[in-house]
Amino acid sequence: MLGCVPATVRRASHATYDSWRRFSNSRAAVALIFVWAFGEATVFPILADFLLAAMLVMGGARRWVLAGACIAGMAIGGIVTVLVARAAPGFALELLRDLPLITESHISRAGEQLADHDVAGFLVQPVSGIPFKAWAVMAGEQRLSPWLVILVFIAARAARMLAIAVLAHSRNCSAARSGAGCATGSRRSRSRTSCCSARGSRRSCCSARSRAARAQEEAV
Repeated sequence: MLGCVPATVRRASHATYDSWRRFSNSRAAVALIFVWAFGEATVFPILADFLLAAMLVMGGARRWVLAGACIAGMAIGGIVTVLVARAAPGFALELLRDLPLITESHISRAGEQLADHDVAGFLVQPVSGIPFKAWAVMAGEQRLSPWLVILVFIAARAARMLAIAVLAHSRNCSAARSGAGCATGSRRSRSRTSCCSARGSRRSCCSARSRAARAQEEAV
Protein backbone atom coordinates (compact mmCIF):
# COMPACT_ATOMS: atom_id res chain seq x y z
CA MET A 1 0.00 0.00 0.00
CA LEU A 2 2.77 2.47 0.95
CA GLY A 3 4.50 1.70 -2.34
CA CYS A 4 1.61 3.45 -4.12
CA VAL A 5 2.22 6.72 -2.21
CA PRO A 6 4.55 9.14 -4.02
CA ALA A 7 7.95 9.59 -2.41
CA THR A 8 7.39 13.35 -1.98
CA VAL A 9 4.20 12.70 -0.03
CA ARG A 10 5.94 10.13 2.19
CA ARG A 11 8.79 12.55 2.89
CA ALA A 12 6.36 15.34 3.72
CA SER A 13 4.41 13.01 6.04
CA HIS A 14 7.57 11.93 7.84
CA ALA A 15 8.70 15.55 8.19
CA THR A 16 5.32 16.58 9.62
CA TYR A 17 5.35 13.65 12.04
CA ASP A 18 8.87 14.47 13.24
CA SER A 19 8.04 18.18 13.63
CA TRP A 20 4.92 17.44 15.69
CA ARG A 21 6.84 14.98 17.86
CA ARG A 22 9.56 17.55 18.56
CA PHE A 23 6.97 20.23 19.33
CA SER A 24 5.00 17.92 21.65
CA ASN A 25 8.17 17.40 23.71
CA SER A 26 8.91 21.13 23.98
CA ARG A 27 8.11 23.77 26.59
CA ALA A 28 6.05 25.60 23.99
CA ALA A 29 3.66 22.62 23.88
CA VAL A 30 3.19 22.82 27.66
CA ALA A 31 2.41 26.54 27.40
CA LEU A 32 0.03 26.00 24.47
CA ILE A 33 -2.01 23.30 26.17
CA PHE A 34 -2.29 25.42 29.34
CA VAL A 35 -3.52 28.47 27.40
CA TRP A 36 -5.88 26.35 25.28
CA ALA A 37 -7.43 24.69 28.36
CA PHE A 38 -7.81 28.07 30.07
CA GLY A 39 -9.46 29.53 26.97
CA GLU A 40 -11.78 26.54 26.54
CA ALA A 41 -13.02 26.95 30.14
CA THR A 42 -13.81 30.62 29.53
CA VAL A 43 -14.62 31.60 25.94
CA PHE A 44 -12.90 29.29 23.42
CA PRO A 45 -15.23 26.72 21.77
CA ILE A 46 -12.87 23.79 21.02
CA LEU A 47 -12.16 21.18 23.70
CA ALA A 48 -8.59 21.13 25.01
CA ASP A 49 -8.89 17.34 25.18
CA PHE A 50 -8.47 17.06 21.41
CA LEU A 51 -5.15 18.90 21.45
CA LEU A 52 -4.10 17.03 24.58
CA ALA A 53 -4.69 13.64 22.96
CA ALA A 54 -2.70 14.62 19.86
CA MET A 55 0.19 15.81 22.03
CA LEU A 56 0.16 12.87 24.43
CA VAL A 57 0.63 10.37 21.64
CA MET A 58 3.94 12.10 20.84
CA GLY A 59 4.71 13.56 24.25
CA GLY A 60 7.30 11.05 25.44
CA ALA A 61 8.85 12.12 28.74
CA ARG A 62 6.63 15.23 28.92
CA ARG A 63 3.40 13.25 28.76
CA TRP A 64 2.39 13.82 32.36
CA VAL A 65 3.64 17.41 32.30
CA LEU A 66 1.29 18.08 29.38
CA ALA A 67 -1.62 16.47 31.23
CA GLY A 68 -0.84 18.50 34.35
CA ALA A 69 -0.66 21.75 32.38
CA CYS A 70 -3.99 20.98 30.73
CA ILE A 71 -5.64 20.29 34.09
CA ALA A 72 -4.15 23.46 35.59
CA GLY A 73 -5.38 25.61 32.69
CA MET A 74 -8.82 24.03 32.86
CA ALA A 75 -9.05 24.56 36.63
CA ILE A 76 -7.93 28.20 36.61
CA GLY A 77 -10.11 29.10 33.63
CA GLY A 78 -13.08 27.30 35.17
CA ILE A 79 -12.64 29.10 38.48
CA VAL A 80 -12.66 32.45 36.65
CA THR A 81 -15.87 31.54 34.82
CA VAL A 82 -17.63 30.26 37.96
CA LEU A 83 -16.71 33.35 40.02
CA VAL A 84 -17.69 35.81 37.26
CA ALA A 85 -21.01 33.99 36.77
CA ARG A 86 -21.69 34.14 40.50
CA ALA A 87 -20.75 37.83 40.81
CA ALA A 88 -22.54 39.00 37.63
CA PRO A 89 -24.94 36.28 36.40
CA GLY A 90 -26.77 38.55 33.95
CA PHE A 91 -23.56 39.69 32.25
CA ALA A 92 -22.22 36.12 32.16
CA LEU A 93 -25.42 34.80 30.55
CA GLU A 94 -25.39 37.49 27.85
CA LEU A 95 -21.74 36.79 27.10
CA LEU A 96 -22.43 33.04 27.01
CA ARG A 97 -25.15 33.47 24.39
CA ASP A 98 -22.72 35.36 22.16
CA LEU A 99 -20.07 32.63 22.23
CA PRO A 100 -19.68 30.28 19.22
CA LEU A 101 -21.06 26.72 19.44
CA ILE A 102 -23.26 27.59 22.46
CA THR A 103 -26.97 27.02 21.89
CA GLU A 104 -30.10 27.73 23.91
CA SER A 105 -30.51 23.97 24.19
CA HIS A 106 -27.13 23.72 25.93
CA ILE A 107 -28.09 26.45 28.38
CA SER A 108 -31.52 25.03 29.20
CA ARG A 109 -30.29 21.43 29.57
CA ALA A 110 -27.46 22.48 31.87
CA GLY A 111 -29.89 24.50 33.96
CA GLU A 112 -32.27 21.53 34.22
CA GLN A 113 -29.50 19.17 35.31
CA LEU A 114 -28.33 21.56 38.02
CA ALA A 115 -31.90 22.22 39.17
CA ASP A 116 -32.46 18.46 39.52
CA HIS A 117 -29.08 17.40 40.94
CA ASP A 118 -27.59 20.58 42.41
CA VAL A 119 -23.75 20.69 42.39
CA ALA A 120 -23.60 16.92 41.75
CA GLY A 121 -24.77 17.65 38.21
CA PHE A 122 -21.19 18.71 37.39
CA LEU A 123 -20.14 15.07 37.75
CA VAL A 124 -21.82 14.27 34.44
CA GLN A 125 -20.71 17.43 32.63
CA PRO A 126 -17.62 15.82 31.01
CA VAL A 127 -19.80 13.21 29.28
CA SER A 128 -22.89 15.35 28.69
CA GLY A 129 -21.85 16.98 25.41
CA ILE A 130 -22.74 20.37 26.91
CA PRO A 131 -19.86 22.88 27.10
CA PHE A 132 -18.59 23.53 30.62
CA LYS A 133 -19.23 27.27 30.24
CA ALA A 134 -23.01 26.69 30.09
CA TRP A 135 -22.89 24.71 33.35
CA ALA A 136 -20.75 27.34 35.09
CA VAL A 137 -23.01 30.24 34.07
CA MET A 138 -26.18 28.39 35.05
CA ALA A 139 -24.62 27.53 38.40
CA GLY A 140 -24.20 31.28 38.94
CA GLU A 141 -27.79 31.90 37.85
CA GLN A 142 -29.04 29.36 40.39
CA ARG A 143 -26.78 30.74 43.13
CA LEU A 144 -25.06 27.43 43.81
CA SER A 145 -22.09 27.44 46.17
CA PRO A 146 -19.12 28.42 43.99
CA TRP A 147 -16.63 26.58 46.19
CA LEU A 148 -18.52 23.30 45.94
CA VAL A 149 -18.94 23.85 42.19
CA ILE A 150 -15.18 24.39 41.85
CA LEU A 151 -14.29 21.24 43.78
CA VAL A 152 -16.71 19.04 41.82
CA PHE A 153 -15.99 20.36 38.33
CA ILE A 154 -12.21 20.12 38.78
CA ALA A 155 -12.49 16.51 39.99
CA ALA A 156 -14.83 15.49 37.15
CA ARG A 157 -12.97 17.22 34.32
CA ALA A 158 -9.52 16.23 35.58
CA ALA A 159 -10.66 12.58 35.65
CA ARG A 160 -11.50 12.78 31.94
CA MET A 161 -8.15 14.33 31.07
CA LEU A 162 -6.25 11.78 33.15
CA ALA A 163 -8.16 9.00 31.41
CA ILE A 164 -6.96 10.38 28.06
CA ALA A 165 -3.39 10.46 29.40
CA VAL A 166 -3.61 6.85 30.61
CA LEU A 167 -4.99 5.68 27.26
CA ALA A 168 -2.20 7.48 25.40
CA HIS A 169 0.39 5.96 27.74
CA SER A 170 -1.05 2.47 27.18
CA ARG A 171 -1.02 2.99 23.43
CA ASN A 172 2.62 4.10 23.48
CA CYS A 173 3.63 1.16 25.70
CA SER A 174 1.93 -1.27 23.31
CA ALA A 175 3.70 0.31 20.35
CA ALA A 176 7.03 0.12 22.18
CA ARG A 177 6.53 -3.56 23.00
CA SER A 178 5.55 -4.28 19.41
CA GLY A 179 8.65 -2.49 18.15
CA ALA A 180 10.87 -4.40 20.57
CA GLY A 181 9.31 -7.67 19.44
CA CYS A 182 9.97 -6.81 15.81
CA ALA A 183 13.58 -5.93 16.59
CA THR A 184 14.06 -9.17 18.53
CA GLY A 185 12.54 -11.17 15.70
CA SER A 186 14.83 -9.45 13.21
CA ARG A 187 17.88 -10.22 15.32
CA ARG A 188 16.82 -13.86 15.65
CA SER A 189 16.27 -14.07 11.91
CA ARG A 190 19.70 -12.63 11.23
CA SER A 191 21.19 -15.05 13.76
CA ARG A 192 19.51 -18.02 12.09
CA THR A 193 20.71 -16.83 8.70
CA SER A 194 24.27 -16.54 10.00
CA CYS A 195 24.13 -20.04 11.51
CA CYS A 196 22.75 -21.49 8.32
CA SER A 197 25.46 -19.74 6.34
CA ALA A 198 28.10 -21.08 8.68
CA ARG A 199 26.68 -24.59 8.46
CA GLY A 200 26.52 -24.31 4.67
CA SER A 201 30.16 -23.23 4.58
CA ARG A 202 31.19 -26.17 6.77
CA ARG A 203 29.26 -28.58 4.57
CA SER A 204 30.91 -27.14 1.46
CA CYS A 205 34.36 -27.50 3.00
CA CYS A 206 33.70 -31.11 4.07
CA SER A 207 32.35 -31.93 0.61
CA ALA A 208 35.43 -30.41 -1.04
CA ARG A 209 37.76 -32.40 1.24
CA SER A 210 35.91 -35.64 0.48
CA ARG A 211 36.23 -35.08 -3.26
CA ALA A 212 39.93 -34.28 -2.90
CA ALA A 213 40.50 -37.48 -0.87
CA ARG A 214 38.70 -39.64 -3.47
CA ALA A 215 40.71 -38.06 -6.25
CA GLN A 216 43.98 -38.90 -4.44
CA GLU A 217 42.88 -42.52 -3.90
CA GLU A 218 42.02 -42.94 -7.57
CA ALA A 219 45.36 -41.44 -8.59
CA VAL A 220 47.18 -43.96 -6.39
